[in-house]
Amino acid sequence: MNWIVTSNENEFYSPHYFSEIISGDVRGVLKAWTEQETQARETARAHNQKNQTIVRYISG
Repeated sequence: MNWIVTSNENEFYSPHYFSEIISGDVRGVLKAWTEQETQARETARAHNQKNQTIVRYISG
């Protein structure tokens, strides 16, 4: 699993930004990532179910 991390090099961002503002700034990105992950999981689940059906048919 990859983790995306924000580092505050040389105190570039204020503590206020990290505690209050960043959540609003990245909300859209996080929402898009969550939707993509949900779609990928649903697709994988559908493929897995389809493959299980094929294996059962072949196994007889």
